[in-house]
Amino acid sequence: MSKSNWIQKYRESTELVESSAGVLTGFNANLDVIHQVSDLDCDFSEIEPKLVENLSNIEELKSCLKYCMINSENHELDKNNLEIDFKGDKFIGGQAGIMSNFLAKTGNGVIFYTPLLSEDLSSRIDDKVLYPVVDGDFQLKNVQDVSNTDRTKKNHIFEFQTDETTGRMILSDSLKGFGPYFRKGIEQNLDKIEQNIDCAVFSGFHNIKGNKEAKLKKSAKQLKMIEKPIHLEFVDKNIETTSLILKYILPEVDSFGLDETEFSNLMELLDLGKPKDDLKLETAFEAAKKMIDRFGIDRIHLHTYRYHMVIVEKDYTNSVQNIKDSMLYGEVAAIQAADTGHIPTRKDIESFNMNEKEINGLSELREFADRFDINGFEKSGKANLDNFKVIAIPTIIHNNPEKTVGMGDIISSGAFSSEFS
Repeated sequence: MSKSNWIQKYRESTELVESSAGVLTGFNANLDVIHQVSDLDCDFSEIEPKLVENLSNIEELKSCLKYCMINSENHELDKNNLEIDFKGDKFIGGQAGIMSNFLAKTGNGVIFYTPLLSEDLSSRIDDKVLYPVVDGDFQLKNVQDVSNTDRTKKNHIFEFQTDETTGRMILSDSLKGFGPYFRKGIEQNLDKIEQNIDCAVFSGFHNIKGNKEAKLKKSAKQLKMIEKPIHLEFVDKNIETTSLILKYILPEVDSFGLDETEFSNLMELLDLGKPKDDLKLETAFEAAKKMIDRFGIDRIHLHTYRYHMVIVEKDYTNSVQNIKDSMLYGEVAAIQAADTGHIPTRKDIESFNMNEKEINGLSELREFADRFDINGFEKSGKANLDNFKVIAIPTIIHNNPEKTVGMGDIISSGAFSSEFS
């Protein structure tokens, strides 16, 4: 009964595609080269699984990949000028690039900014996306009509599937001169941009090189200038970079989203313990409360293979029902990306069905209900606990996905923007 109840809720959430919001997005965009591990001519049988921080050869790449597959973990590693001979399909990549295309293709008004925009990159961004420029006067131009460099960042993404989950390992390229912030002329006109948006969704702070602290201080100063709600799509890079992001960026945003691996690593970094096995919903709830208190943010969105959880303070702007409907919508959009192999359009979301899909994670909601003695939580996914509101939904699992890269970005940006549509 509970499964059919959630399937119906998911179907109803597709109606949110008719709503729209104005969204400012930034800062990282690149080309993704997607490789299916099952299609690679690689023998992993004699390879030792090991996570290597600084790759220097293809054998180390294989070791890292085997480690990710065995431990069902997602990781992003520096490419370090390693030559990759594996063939793959090219797509728009980078959290901000993916989120911009998704939001535009589903009817939202999108203003996108990245400091280094090549023609190769801009041609792959939806033509409804606007890009701010200062050419005498401040203007919002079609993103495909502007470019300011001939350099393009290119990431290699290795997707794999185990008996229990899907995952990926990213080899991240770098772009000299990149900074996750607005150039001076754009900064001086942020008030004009704010007149055209309802919220902002940012990522790319983990890609900083050089004087990281100075760059993130500059980013934080600009974030402080934006009054509309801001969501950070978090990426766990390394302890040094993550610590700086937590120090400077997180206190200046209202919300942040992350996956299970990133959440568990963050728990460990903040001395909140680290789960030995799967991250339980109740464990995530207790840790998220402490994170909200510590960083002064309003909202955390955790997306795992079994459940999604949003926790907000009791006086959070949007209603619990609005939050839950938006979470369901974000998950449907991501599943449609997995189903079709491309960033979903409005039509893709409207045509959602449960073919080759199943509901997963109801046991997590039941255990949470038992732990906190909440009647009906398995069906409603809503509760008020300890001066917080917690919303949880079971996930949809696609049994034969065409593509998994970017699902978390679609989940988070879809849910957050829909709250403000």
